[in-house]
Amino acid sequence: MPKQINISEVLARIKSGADGDSFSLDFIYAKGKEKGQRGRRSFRYGAPVQEVHTPARQRSEETLDQRGHVDRGTLPLTDVAVGKYKTVLISHIIGYNQYIVRH
Repeated sequence: MPKQINISEVLARIKSGADGDSFSLDFIYAKGKEKGQRGRRSFRYGAPVQEVHTPARQRSEETLDQRGHVDRGTLPLTDVAVGKYKTVLISHIIGYNQYIVRH
């Protein structure tokens, strides 16, 4: 029988980086042309690093990095293979690093 892990432990490991910089997730796509299909990707926690060149007079006091991730029920992830930002629904995660995720 495959090993199982609780979703709360998965979230703690992802946010703390306990399993290294990148990790593998199995999930179900929630929207787009792949909606309802199973996916497996390697991710890194957080948004990709982007340099934004804004004149000092146009900068607001509160930037996106200071506000943090605001979408409830999702994880801010970067796809390691292509470097794109993805938000995966927590409720759609079914696997983590060869573990089956229990919700």
